[in-house]
Amino acid sequence: MTNSVAQVNLDGKVRIGKKTYTVKDSIDHVVANNDTIKSLAKDFADAVIPLYRENGNYLLAMKSMLGDSKQKFGEWIKQTDLAKIHFSDRYNMMLIASEWKLVQEMMKSGELFKKNGDPLGLSSIQKKIAEKKKPAEEQVEKKQGSAGNTSKGKPKGSKEPSKAETVLKNTVFETVVPKNEEEFAVQIMDCIEANGFKMSDVIKELMALTNKK
Repeated sequence: MTNSVAQVNLDGKVRIGKKTYTVKDSIDHVVANNDTIKSLAKDFADAVIPLYRENGNYLLAMKSMLGDSKQKFGEWIKQTDLAKIHFSDRYNMMLIASEWKLVQEMMKSGELFKKNGDPLGLSSIQKKIAEKKKPAEEQVEKKQGSAGNTSKGKPKGSKEPSKAETVLKNTVFETVVPKNEEEFAVQIMDCIEANGFKMSDVIKELMALTNKK
């Protein structure tokens, strides 16, 4: 028994705004955009995030042709050049397209750029979006909890967070827990880029920790 893989006619049409494109042209456009992003990141940071959005719109349009099925979309992508783009990058570009109004606000405030002006990596942008979309009540509770933790001690009834909760809350993995080594490596790279760390120093520290065990 063989598993059937989702099929999409490459001559089929994808609508982006008021224009229509063939699926094949859409795939080629997304792949070309992804190559352009790599060359723009350093000197034309403001142009990068809009390209993420453009790619996201194309991806969402193609996904809709498969009934918005994440599984079918993933299976189909494996047959195309879109597979050259990491799955987490594809997801985050679709997220940026879906939350474009919020993303624009964060671009204006400078939240999506590093201190040197370069754009944040896609995983870091995803984390920023998730933080912004947290319920207002949760943000209020967080502020109240911070105000209550004075030098006189925590208020009665306050729950001491577990070590796991503390680690999760204070790392880049708060919203996306890696499922494998590849995802973990992507997140590490985004963290290094977002904070301006040196890869060689990070590797050195990792080796030092390994030798201690």
